[in-house]
Amino acid sequence: MKKFLVSFVALAIFSVNTISIVTANEKINLIMPYEFEKIDKILYEDNLTFKLDEKTNTYGFVDKNGKIIIPYQFEDGYNFKEGIASVKKYGRFYYIDRTGKKIIDKDFKNAMPFNEGVAVVSDNGKWGYIDRTGKEIIPLIFDNANDFKNGVAEVKKDGKTIYIDKKGNETIKDELFFENNKDGGFSFVDKNSKVIISQQFDDGYDFKEGFASVKSNGSYDYIDKTGKKLTNKQFRDTLPFNEGLAPVRKNGKWGYIDFTGEIVIPLQFEDASQFKNGVARVNRESITLIDTQGNILFNSDVAMSNEDIRKIDLSNNENKKLEENDLNLIVNNKVINLPQQPINEKGVTLVPIRGIFEKIGVYVELDNKTNKIIVQRYLNHNNLKDEEKTTIQFTLNSSKATVNGKEYTLPAEPKLVNGNFLVPIRFIADNLHIDLKYNQDTKTLEINS
Repeated sequence: MKKFLVSFVALAIFSVNTISIVTANEKINLIMPYEFEKIDKILYEDNLTFKLDEKTNTYGFVDKNGKIIIPYQFEDGYNFKEGIASVKKYGRFYYIDRTGKKIIDKDFKNAMPFNEGVAVVSDNGKWGYIDRTGKEIIPLIFDNANDFKNGVAEVKKDGKTIYIDKKGNETIKDELFFENNKDGGFSFVDKNSKVIISQQFDDGYDFKEGFASVKSNGSYDYIDKTGKKLTNKQFRDTLPFNEGLAPVRKNGKWGYIDFTGEIVIPLQFEDASQFKNGVARVNRESITLIDTQGNILFNSDVAMSNEDIRKIDLSNNENKKLEENDLNLIVNNKVINLPQQPINEKGVTLVPIRGIFEKIGVYVELDNKTNKIIVQRYLNHNNLKDEEKTTIQFTLNSSKATVNGKEYTLPAEPKLVNGNFLVPIRFIADNLHIDLKYNQDTKTLEINS
């Protein structure tokens, strides 16, 4: 069964002195004076605004109330991204953290914001890439260079435009999709359903930042778009890369690797999340927030279980309310991770077709070439007869769908978001006779087979 991930579903409802953790069965109020004001401060600071002081003609960073957090002193720069900001002083760019401290002992003619854990920089008329430590991971040899997007960057050298991966090797531009085979295994195909990586995998994720986590022979590793393994470390579990780092688990402990495959934050945690805005949540029997170097930003004295800590939202949320489209999904009493948050289309909830319905015995088939989505459910799984199944067929960006050949008009068209097919969940539930319950207060969607 293909694995999916949802990035820190917002199930924690904050107030100044209280956090309410919503579980599948109950709501637990934990009184924690001033603790979450600290968390909010850490997570909110990526929303600092890079602002010009017209009196001095210099830039600094202010918060939402206009309070100066990093004094006016810079000639130019960019907003924080992945917990780091590029600023210019004395004619040169360099990188700072949220306190205004210079974190990379180098400066550049030009320095762009970090993206996927790397940044585009230039000197002497040439462009290249550095990591968070300032290490030059791809030499400054290009006439022009762009940010990495899902592990691929467009660069120009000697008048020729090419696409490179994070090792500087030329690679393909196209997205690859993790698709199930008729024999029950998985492989990777392009948008035309052509098999690009033919190895048979038991489980895994789609590509993220140039790498995909895959399972074979009982363990996980990462591969690049040629199918080459990144580490050969045989992890017990993994999560996709985000901001250049990926959580991995081995021997019961979680840590983080970078895109070279090196363990950069040791395996020491009971649980770990992906990084977002330079911050990750880890579990040491309490709430702990760390930066990309593994430094502790916050550690609560309140002990919580892995299950409850996992539900705390690490997104920047200045009003301390649930994001409009954040959704907690529970299938047969289990919290389900998704590759893409559901979206609301004119009051209709669209959810990723993969990762939900297979868990209740629904067969899903995607045809990337024709943009068709086929969903089937047998009335009796022990007696698979054609006359005892319901088949729904969707077409991407079409308001028409068929149920056992009969055409219906959909309340919202299926969409492709970040490589994921999203469909109207209520339409599927009604036609496949699936029990669907939604709690508006907690934004929890419960599905039972």
